[in-house]
Amino acid sequence: DAIPRSIYMEYVVPYAVSNEPRSDHRPLLFHALKDALKEFERQPTNDNKEPIDEPAIQQETATSKEQIKQAVKIINTKLWSILGHDATSPIVFKAGLTPRIYDPLSVIAYGHSSCTGLAILLIGALRAMGIPARMAGTPAWYGKEEEGNHSWVE
Repeated sequence: DAIPRSIYMEYVVPYAVSNEPRSDHRPLLFHALKDALKEFERQPTNDNKEPIDEPAIQQETATSKEQIKQAVKIINTKLWSILGHDATSPIVFKAGLTPRIYDPLSVIAYGHSSCTGLAILLIGALRAMGIPARMAGTPAWYGKEEEGNHSWVE
């Protein structure tokens, strides 16, 4: 409810982030993360036709925004080890792998990727959990093409 429909349609619904190979990664990501986010699961509401309390709705929206921030932190903290090959091998950064390893399933299979691949995986995980996310980046890190590009999640 805290996410406007236009934002949801633009930054949650699409599977693709960039030009990465398309795969059906959302069910895998959702099931991998659902237990980590159990505390944020919505509870069923009753449909008793009570009057709408505007201040309560505004408070609930503020609370929802804080919950989204907390969920993002949990996902970013736990995703890498949850999807790693085992408890001691989390997914890690390795430079120079774009475009070979940068779709979510390839990153999981190989256990590593560049910043672009890691950003696409995190975006896929956030979107799988209903949280808007997009990729940002620069083609020239520190304004120098020889430094390479860099990608991150917003």
